Amino acid sequence: MYQYKETYSIDFSNVEHYLEMHKTIGEALDFPEYYGCNWDAF
Repeated sequence: MYQYKETYSIDFSNVEHYLEMHKTIGEALDFPEYYGCNWDAF
């Protein structure tokens, strides 16, 4: 399911809110749908 990449580059330029940031991270890192969108889940 997960593939290792040497470097991740995540574009946060359009992020305006906390939950948008976690959604962007989850999509970029291919987290499952049940990702909790908080630092503990991260």
